[in-house]
Amino acid sequence: MKMSDDNVCVDCLSEYLNLQDNKFGGKLPSSFGLLQQLDFINLNDNRLSGAIPLDLEYVMSRIEVCMSNNYLTGELPSFSERVSDTSSHGKIKIRIERIKLDSNRLRGSIPRGFGEMTTLQELSLSQNLLSGTIVNMEKLTSMEILKLGGNKLSGSIPQILPPTLKQFDMEYNQILSIPTEIGYLTNIDFLNLRHANMMGRIPTEIGNLSNLKKLHLGHNRLSGTIPSEIGHLSNLVELEISHNFNIVGELPSEIGRLEKLTNLVLNTNSLNGTIPSSLGHLEYLKSLKLEENQFTGTVPEELGSLKHLGTLLLHENNLQAIPKEMCDLVNSGTLFEFWVTCGLSCDCCYQCLCPFILRDDCDP
Repeated sequence: MKMSDDNVCVDCLSEYLNLQDNKFGGKLPSSFGLLQQLDFINLNDNRLSGAIPLDLEYVMSRIEVCMSNNYLTGELPSFSERVSDTSSHGKIKIRIERIKLDSNRLRGSIPRGFGEMTTLQELSLSQNLLSGTIVNMEKLTSMEILKLGGNKLSGSIPQILPPTLKQFDMEYNQILSIPTEIGYLTNIDFLNLRHANMMGRIPTEIGNLSNLKKLHLGHNRLSGTIPSEIGHLSNLVELEISHNFNIVGELPSEIGRLEKLTNLVLNTNSLNGTIPSSLGHLEYLKSLKLEENQFTGTVPEELGSLKHLGTLLLHENNLQAIPKEMCDLVNSGTLFEFWVTCGLSCDCCYQCLCPFILRDDCDP
């Protein structure tokens, strides 16, 4: 079914319009611009196409506008704050709190007006074709969720970020580096900067993010060492810093302080030295991926105490021996994915580990 001016009843609608997942197609009718009484518009998960009409700029100054997962094209409207005189109490400002336009085909830059929305709490523009730089965020004092991943944005992350930010997603863009000012985001719990083509070091200030639960920095061009300050992130559940070939040095033992960690992904870097025995303190760890680095020495026996560990990938390193404690994990049925490079010294490999080891030059 197509949406048109003929099937939009302007006088029939109150403050809430939810048309999500109805397979509506066609262009957005310009008569939507007359729906001044609406505070909530949900058109997610339809088949709407074409550009967002300029007449919609007024109605898009409502509290919440959701048009994700459609086929909308063209550029973003300016989304300016408006003044309405429809209230019996006189003129009041109607300010938008949420804009969700992710998974469309929108192009162009993000208008500067987005940076003026002091009441905006969520801006989701992921999976579009947006380009240019990120708008100034100094005035976004209410922002909690900012999702811009999967676009063609470039340049620097603004030095002044909203301290209220809880989720920040910039993956699959062209970002220069991680600013030291990232350390001011003390309320953030999700930070995703994967596949962002970033260079430079991981700033030590990242250790200030005490509420962070998920940190993803993989598939970039980061260099230097992993700062020991990461050990301060006591609420961290997922840590992923993989595929950064210039990440070097030893793995800081402070990571063993991250008692809530379930996933530790540090593969395909240039880390060296021994694997810290402190990783054995991560009692909730389910997945540990350290493959394709330059680790040496013996796998610490303390890893055998990780009763929830299901995946352990250690292949393509320079490790010398596997402790017998790892055999107990395999025998218990907990450790079901265990890869090491052939030729390691292990008393029980042929007894219990051979089916779980990546072996391309060993006899059965």
